[in-house]
Amino acid sequence: MKYIEAYQAKSQMDLIRKNMVKYALKHGNEKAAETYECHRNTVSKFINRFKKEGKEGLKNRSRAPHNIPHKLIDPKAINFIVEKRDEDGYGSFRLKMQHDMPWSNMAINRVLNDFDKIDEQKKKHQTKQDLWNIKQTYKSLETKLQLDAKNLLDIPNYYHYYKLLGLPKWQFTLRDVKSGTTYTSFCKSENGLAACTFVTYVFEHFKRHGIDVTKILIQTDGASYALNLHGLNKTEFKKLIENIYKAKLKSIPQGGTCQSDVETFHSLVEREFYNREGFTSVEDFYIKAYKFVYKFNYIRKNSHKDWKTPVYFLNQDRPNTPVEVLDLPPIDLDKHPDIYWCKKNPKHIPTWESRLLDLTPEELPCKDFSHNEYLDNFVKRVIGGYNEAGVSAHDLPIYPSFTKSEKGP
Repeated sequence: MKYIEAYQAKSQMDLIRKNMVKYALKHGNEKAAETYECHRNTVSKFINRFKKEGKEGLKNRSRAPHNIPHKLIDPKAINFIVEKRDEDGYGSFRLKMQHDMPWSNMAINRVLNDFDKIDEQKKKHQTKQDLWNIKQTYKSLETKLQLDAKNLLDIPNYYHYYKLLGLPKWQFTLRDVKSGTTYTSFCKSENGLAACTFVTYVFEHFKRHGIDVTKILIQTDGASYALNLHGLNKTEFKKLIENIYKAKLKSIPQGGTCQSDVETFHSLVEREFYNREGFTSVEDFYIKAYKFVYKFNYIRKNSHKDWKTPVYFLNQDRPNTPVEVLDLPPIDLDKHPDIYWCKKNPKHIPTWESRLLDLTPEELPCKDFSHNEYLDNFVKRVIGGYNEAGVSAHDLPIYPSFTKSEKGP
């Protein structure tokens, strides 16, 4: 290889110089410069270095100056920069502009570097891993659940069926941060009554399976049903969470990544369900939505959670909690506000359909009812008017036999 080519490529310089010096000592500097296509002074320089320092003399040397005449050495100035950095956490340029510092950006940066005050910028995958390490300390279906509503009309494929069949406009989603367990239901508009009905529906389901809802923290994005922006009075949704269920409610500003878990599900359900499915009726929509959530909670592995399913984390964190807790069909919230009214006022008399939502298979007025039949019948009841014979809500066995790895250690 030519010397100039190796120099430009910053590759194999030690080997090239070693061979060049060896060749020059044997054939002379002129011959070596001609063979390696470099100046004879270059050959002489590395022969002299080799004689003085050996192989170390053939390595690249830093071209940085040995001393910096204008280097910032005033202790008061250095302490001022370090103190402001500790106080504000700013970088060199912002420190200079914010505090009108007379020194150059490079001089300030040099001080920060000397005192190890420059933070290493983490890459996105490192930040995700740090967040996941924190979430692994949570307990499934207990520590934190994120609640959000999704407007479905911005999905072209779904909009066609929305206009054709009169499908719901909004989807309410509640997702557990630790396990990824997700519950959904639908309504015509994002309002407080629908939100209260949805949370009551899910929380009562939790209580039937032995989960202490008082330990749950519900996080929302500051929607109007959760946060009263016009006064100090609590919204009905906040009263439901904090006064009736004795749980916690946290409202955060919209935007950012605070609701990343539930937003991730919204992205997945749009890509894997709404953009791929077609519907023949409202009933068909609810059946397919139920199948998707069922598969999501029991079968689909989550890449952001170490390729584990929600049921894996449930078995790990709650070995005594039945896996049926992950199985909750989505309902039309506009048709069943009685779920909430009965919780708010025990004297309220619900409709027969809403009362059936609280019954177990054993309490239904029929005998030898399997789980499949119960849940199929459940969907038919709550969506109303279902008359398609031979269609099942489950295309897979309910609560499939889990492998040893899915059950956890």
